[in-house]
Amino acid sequence: HIYTNTSTYGTQLLITNNDGCRDSSQVNVVIRELPVSDFNAVLPFCQDLAITFNNNASGPGTITNYLWNMGDGSTTTLSDPTHNYSSGGDKNISLIVTDDWSCLDTLEKSIYIVPEFTLGIDYFGLCTNTPAAITGVVIDPPMTIDTWEWLFHDGTALSGQEVIYSYVQSGDYNLQLTAEKNGCQEIYTEVLSVAPSPTADFIYGFISLDDR
Repeated sequence: HIYTNTSTYGTQLLITNNDGCRDSSQVNVVIRELPVSDFNAVLPFCQDLAITFNNNASGPGTITNYLWNMGDGSTTTLSDPTHNYSSGGDKNISLIVTDDWSCLDTLEKSIYIVPEFTLGIDYFGLCTNTPAAITGVVIDPPMTIDTWEWLFHDGTALSGQEVIYSYVQSGDYNLQLTAEKNGCQEIYTEVLSVAPSPTADFIYGFISLDDR
């Protein structure tokens, strides 16, 4: 029998044997609410970064057991676990809670783990005193970046996927690019070689129209 409401129910068992003799027994069955499984995970959700899961389960009794399925084949019975994911993508997390009456409830949520990503810098023709367009790119895996931050050798900080910058002197310079996706950061540094700008010049002489 399935009880649909909480209450105390008088339950009677009546038996009759082959001789027609009868006996009965009655007990009170107390039905209470099920526990409620609930949890949240603390941002950011990044590959190879410890993620904290907070158990928020509740119920009329005492929660005695927790069983987490972390969505990558691993499980834990801790009430508030931390977990590292070695790969990115969607992870289906479930929490089964059991109370002191052996009643249980299950909740499943999906979270997206940002995978580690590789950055690069695109540019063309770095010459002194010439504005150059410098662009940040995601090499692998493809994704849309939330923010791009640049730090040049002289302390100049610029924002945006593409920035314009002029080098005053020729030489080799470090350029740092920081990209962020859902709170997960990757930092990439490249040495850029800046060439001196060429100097245009020419020599001319006077020529008479009468010269033959």
